[in-house]
Amino acid sequence: DFIAIERDRVAERRKIAETGGIKKRLKTKMTTKRNIPVHWILAEAGFVEFTAIMQERGADWLFENLIEYKKYDQRGKYMSNKVMRFLRRIGIKDRENVYHSFRHTLKRELRDDELTKEEISDLLTGHTFSESVGREYARGAGLKTLAAAVNRVN
Repeated sequence: DFIAIERDRVAERRKIAETGGIKKRLKTKMTTKRNIPVHWILAEAGFVEFTAIMQERGADWLFENLIEYKKYDQRGKYMSNKVMRFLRRIGIKDRENVYHSFRHTLKRELRDDELTKEEISDLLTGHTFSESVGREYARGAGLKTLAAAVNRVN
């Protein structure tokens, strides 16, 4: 099981724009479109079943109740604010521990795992990893490789 990070197709984006909806977008074209395997803890917690329920409902978004920030065309900003309020409420007050820290923590965990190559870490987090033209060929990695790296993160 994996989460596909992708944007809407052009025809869908036009249709959504006509109705005034918020279209799915990516930060950058090349690296942010990716497949992220579901961590085994999320799978055990029922995430895969949750996604099936949302699909049965015909939901456009996995987390439909996230408020849209139309000014920025972003839904993650609401999630960031919600997570930050929760962290502060439970006593995590350090200004270094913010919503964006999750990504930094994942990068550090993957870097500390001697079995995970830097390229795999970059594929999972959507960072650019190209240093040579040769890396542009056969871009990406198999889901088994990505899942192995994700599931080694504790």
